[in-house]
Amino acid sequence: MLEHLHIKNVALIAESELHFEKGLNILTGETGAGKSMIIDSLHFALGGRVNRDFLRKEEQSAVVEALFSTDNPKVSVFLEENGIPAEEDGTLLIARTMQASGKTVARVNGSTVTAGMLKELAGELLDIYGQHEHQSLLNPSRHIHLLDRFCGEALEEKLVEYRKEFGREKELKKQLEMLCGEESSRARRLDILQFQKEEIEGASMRAGEEEELLEQKKRLGSVEKLMRLSVEGVELLYDGREGMASACDNLGEALRCLQEAAALDNSLSELCERMDNVYAQLEDGAREWKKYTHLLEADPDALENIEERLQTIYRLKRKYGGSVEAVLDFYQKAVEELDFLQNSEERAAELEQALQAVHEHMTALAGEITAIRKNTALQVQTQVEQALHDMEMAQARFYISMEKRENFATDGLDKVEFLISANAGEDLKP
Repeated sequence: MLEHLHIKNVALIAESELHFEKGLNILTGETGAGKSMIIDSLHFALGGRVNRDFLRKEEQSAVVEALFSTDNPKVSVFLEENGIPAEEDGTLLIARTMQASGKTVARVNGSTVTAGMLKELAGELLDIYGQHEHQSLLNPSRHIHLLDRFCGEALEEKLVEYRKEFGREKELKKQLEMLCGEESSRARRLDILQFQKEEIEGASMRAGEEEELLEQKKRLGSVEKLMRLSVEGVELLYDGREGMASACDNLGEALRCLQEAAALDNSLSELCERMDNVYAQLEDGAREWKKYTHLLEADPDALENIEERLQTIYRLKRKYGGSVEAVLDFYQKAVEELDFLQNSEERAAELEQALQAVHEHMTALAGEITAIRKNTALQVQTQVEQALHDMEMAQARFYISMEKRENFATDGLDKVEFLISANAGEDLKP
């Protein structure tokens, strides 16, 4: 409900605060008192368009703030989807400003929103009725939703369960239609899937293979440079060059000197041990590098094979996905669909059976939903008629018509419409 309205610099209104109580609130006053400006201000706050006359003369900006309290779940969904913080007490503050330039800025709970978003939210908060305005009460397709708001949690729980089955029924029908469709279309689909399956299977691709091949290609394409660098490095570390000792020889000679010194001074023993380890690691690394050098050799055939393999991978990636993983995922789905279509008769029987079970469950749930609505409709009819009688419409009758739909809809099997007779002797009409 609307709890509070703050208006500033709107036409004749310099500033005004209005507080609304639960129930019926009436604003009265003679023509020109500003009643319509209050409605216009509320219309503006909820995303409506206004002209520049809306702004009070000689002012730079107009502001309207509307505070609502609501437990409507659709409002909660709207806030969550648009990243707007929800207040713990369920209140909702809408503020909209209009500048002298005509530019407007709207905020919901402090977060800036567009006029379109504001209108979407407003549809769940408030209806404004006028002599020539038509809103949800005059739209029969909305009547079922208005009735449901009186039905409470019992109906909501049943609707959640029913809609799950409704979605499952649609999926089962879709699968059944695919199986029982035109035979020539199914045969073409089988041929395509079989070709795709065999093409991907023939490539024997695996995750991570492309990266490995690219690394091998990089190494084989640089084998001459790798050979030169490795030979040079091994000479410096281990073999030595003409007229120049290797690093291992130099370190070994230094270690011999350190060992002789340590025999004369025990404080060098720990350093001697560390240097001995360094020498062992250096010699081991040098030998491993030398072994790698012997394994290096140019292999044009291997490089060509890698290139061909990569071209196969690139071709399949272009056809079935942007990565090896995507191609493998496509393959898995193709295999599943192929199996689905190849076993069509058996699968169709299973689907028919499942569809029958879902249909029976939906029928039962729809019956329970109808019973809740009918019971609630009787209560609402009584309450509305009492309200009409309180407004001196003593002969008025209000009736909620419920008819059964031929097919399941997202809200069940009910078609709801509000009917009224304002005077004695008149038939109930929409």
